[in-house]
Amino acid sequence: LIKGIDEGLDVDGIDASLIPLFKMIGKIVICVVAATIILAAFGVDLAGIMVSAGVITLGITFGAQEIISQFFSGIVLLSTRPFKKGDFVSLNGTSYKVHKVRLMYTEFENWDRDQIITMPNNVVSSATMVNFTKGSPNTRIFIYVTVAYDANLTLAKELMIKAANMHPHVVKDKSVIPPNTRLTAFQDSGIEYRLACFVDDYDMSAHYAGQIREIIYKLFLDNGVEIPYNRLEVDLK
Repeated sequence: LIKGIDEGLDVDGIDASLIPLFKMIGKIVICVVAATIILAAFGVDLAGIMVSAGVITLGITFGAQEIISQFFSGIVLLSTRPFKKGDFVSLNGTSYKVHKVRLMYTEFENWDRDQIITMPNNVVSSATMVNFTKGSPNTRIFIYVTVAYDANLTLAKELMIKAANMHPHVVKDKSVIPPNTRLTAFQDSGIEYRLACFVDDYDMSAHYAGQIREIIYKLFLDNGVEIPYNRLEVDLK
């Protein structure tokens, strides 16, 4: 039955990658039930077998707790699907890209893409996890800009929003909150504003943020909006 579903699978909401797991569980259940029925038909005392099996299982459980924990954690991860291959996640504050999900362990790429980190699934399932790209590659970025106290603040905010809208990878439809600004701090030399906007690719979000900063800087220069910075005055006598 499961094999037939696998061959003719074309139903929304069913993850085809779970079919091998269901096959394995189905085979185990069928084998156990069949063996029980056959032994009972031949008059074998199943009570004694169950007691012996319980003792053996208890010994195996104590001797292989880590492996059993990895196995069941893998089943939970494969069935609940908190992430999939290609997702960007944070585990206990460290960011990774999911490389491959297996029954006993999961492989991650580090942020620089030069290392593959293998983690047991019981470690993964017990970690505090944030999935940045589940359901959508869109992600929100924040850009902080300091403006001089005597600058035209209304113009500065308009230019920051204009810079975001000029970037081709900023999401401008109504599916997300449009680019907006907020005053975040009064500093010694200027007023700090935060520009918030959504971009369409988490993997490139830091690169896009840098490009938007360059656009803001150019717009400020062209429109006479000052970005304050520390100055050192030296008097020669």
